[in-house]
Amino acid sequence: MAISLNTHKFYNELKGAGFTEQQAEVIANIQGKISQVTVEQAKHDYRLDDVTTSQDLELRAKETDLKIELVRRDIKRFKIKNHDAVINYATRHTVYKMDKSRFIGYLRLKFWCID
Repeated sequence: MAISLNTHKFYNELKGAGFTEQQAEVIANIQGKISQVTVEQAKHDYRLDDVTTSQDLELRAKETDLKIELVRRDIKRFKIKNHDAVINYATRHTVYKMDKSRFIGYLRLKFWCID
């Protein structure tokens, strides 16, 4: 979070109000330091360094979307890899005597890897 006082503009305003160059310069420098200390104190008091911004949220959402896609890819890979094993397991049991639609439904429920 960058908040700063435009000391040059403040200096010019002081000169315009009748201050000498030296007075305006000293006052502008002191005011700049005071404003910086005030900002630092506010950051400390309100824990502004810990505030989550919309950019932080967008980055976290993109990271989460990527992780979800990686899990989906792994699940798809697992389904393809284990498809034959599931069929072999199911056909070794009495389940295979069901009609085809019930058999496929059973496999979907039991093993969630038959599409």
